[in-house]
Amino acid sequence: MKTETLHRREIWSKWLRLAHWMLALSTLALMATGWLVRHTPSVAQAAADWHYIAGSIFTLGLALRIWVLFSDKLMGRWQFLLADLEPKKMLQMLKFYLSLGKATLPRWYAHNPLWLPVYLILLVLMVLAAFTGHLQGSYPIVFGIYLPSLHAVIATLISLFVLGHVIAVFMHDLKGGSDDVSAMVNGKRLFEVKPIPTQEINGVHKGSLDSLKSGPKNPPP
Repeated sequence: MKTETLHRREIWSKWLRLAHWMLALSTLALMATGWLVRHTPSVAQAAADWHYIAGSIFTLGLALRIWVLFSDKLMGRWQFLLADLEPKKMLQMLKFYLSLGKATLPRWYAHNPLWLPVYLILLVLMVLAAFTGHLQGSYPIVFGIYLPSLHAVIATLISLFVLGHVIAVFMHDLKGGSDDVSAMVNGKRLFEVKPIPTQEINGVHKGSLDSLKSGPKNPPP
């Protein structure tokens, strides 16, 4: 009788992980310093200086992430973002969240199916945040748009994403057991594999490992 085996599969490259952590840490710093600039006049100037430094790191991380979209050898390429758009699994993920983790957690290989459209929107928002942040000092009004106000709105949307993302990732790690948190540290995700047709039990990822991977097995050069 064949038994289940555990496999660790590398899915996130070192460059994608570097871009992720540059964006993640700089975003947290931007959130904190942006709040201080707006609400604490006594430290506003110092906070503004650190905000500018964090903004520069954010921009570098964003440029690296965009480069990875076209150069990654693993799952960071734009083709896999589009290939993993699966409406059925998106609905299953929505049920999982609405049930506070009680519903079955659907299987996926790399990208969370429900968050994929959000990732694409977030990428656009981050580009806008970088442009408005760097331009607002010299050009506060562009095409009749007051950039500081637009920047604040975009920053609020990104902050809401960060909050939801952190909660969701820990829910997945707790309920799914696929090492979603550590995957963005070491690049590897844990899969439970057994040689029978795909089956979902208690939200744990099971079934054929290759069947989880959407898109081409080998990314185009």
